[in-house]
Amino acid sequence: MGQCFAWGAGNNYQLGQTAACLSKKKASKVEELPMGIRSVSTSKLHSVVVGCHGEVWTTGFGTGGRLGHGEEKSLALFQRITSLEKVRVSMVAVSDNHTIAIADRGAVFAWGSNKFGQLGIGQQAAGVSEEEVSLAPKRLTELRKQCIVAAAAAANHTVLVQDNGSLWTCGSNLQGQLGH
Repeated sequence: MGQCFAWGAGNNYQLGQTAACLSKKKASKVEELPMGIRSVSTSKLHSVVVGCHGEVWTTGFGTGGRLGHGEEKSLALFQRITSLEKVRVSMVAVSDNHTIAIADRGAVFAWGSNKFGQLGIGQQAAGVSEEEVSLAPKRLTELRKQCIVAAAAAANHTVLVQDNGSLWTCGSNLQGQLGH
């Protein structure tokens, strides 16, 4: 478990640094995060960090709820998702517009764009979801009896891996990406 360092342009606040700390070539420590980082996942619009105790921190461009704080405000510095404080997250998967979190016991939480049903929440008809955005993490109750151990998030779909190796998919199937 380590510390988090960032460098680059950070035009979408995805580096979790103030403008004064940013450098395109020199790495600087992200001070707002706790010691002991389990994992980091990034997209061009936001970044998500999982701490060693399963806490989740996000930063970046907030439109569409991709940061999971219950609003669409952009954040230049990492902020902990308080609605997940009682959940121990083991891993996250991010796309530009949505995030999937897997808890240590296999529960799945999702937030951000659900335009194509990629969060796995709500009903979907003809490739369009009735609930287009989730501003805060929502548990996928349809999978509450399954133990999900891994996830991958793409632009318009999500793939979840169950502990027995089974795959669950949701979102756009326009190019056959869901496998069914």
